[in-house]
Amino acid sequence: MPIFLFKGRILPEFEEISAWNVPTVHFYEPPHLPDLPEGLKGDFNIAINHSLIDLICTVDELVSLSRIHNRAIAYVRAFVDLHCFATGAPLTVILDTAIDPYGEAFTLRTIHPSLANLCTVRINNANVPGSFGFGDVMDHIIREPALFLAMRDLISALSYADLAVVNCARAIEGLRNIMVPDENREKAWPIFQGNLNFDRAYREFVTKRAIAPRHGDRTEYITGPEIDEALQRSWKIMNRFLEFRRGGNKPLRPPDFDLLAG
Repeated sequence: MPIFLFKGRILPEFEEISAWNVPTVHFYEPPHLPDLPEGLKGDFNIAINHSLIDLICTVDELVSLSRIHNRAIAYVRAFVDLHCFATGAPLTVILDTAIDPYGEAFTLRTIHPSLANLCTVRINNANVPGSFGFGDVMDHIIREPALFLAMRDLISALSYADLAVVNCARAIEGLRNIMVPDENREKAWPIFQGNLNFDRAYREFVTKRAIAPRHGDRTEYITGPEIDEALQRSWKIMNRFLEFRRGGNKPLRPPDFDLLAG
């Protein structure tokens, strides 16, 4: 049976958490198309020594490292979250090293390079390769707490796949509340969408998928491609909001900002 080993740590490190002889967790996920056409079945075994994590995952069939990692990090977070609940201590889990069934080690990084191309508010310094700044956009974010909280929601979507669509939707709704704070939803959405030049269907791809989990219903499965698409759309909407602010709150129009539809 294929075995994956994950290593990581719990932050802040001064908590010095240790856990031994943790019972094996048996898990089973039914087939989910297109993510898991055959389902997934296996065991998790965890040991934590002074906040250093070793997690062994044994599965019935070999699947991609990314799929195993998504489930492994969810399990470790659940275990640590129970400790947080019992102690009131907020802790962060990082799994940044993996060894696959062939003995090859990998450094794990959760990164979406395609999203970088959607950010037009960045200003590069030609004299310092790899550097960047944000000019007057930073001023808007600092002066508007609701805006940096919406940004925080969006960035959190990168780290928590299970909550990605919820965080994306909350970020979008946060921006709408900033732009049109005193109108009801039915009147506010068209104003928000019109100013940033995208249609209702484009936005509802994200917000409709978030309705059930935001209200505690976790039964509807959201696939990996749907999560990726939600991130792409939310990134574009956030970028357009920042361009809207940078441009003096003038509606965005072609040719610089074509309609985002569908």
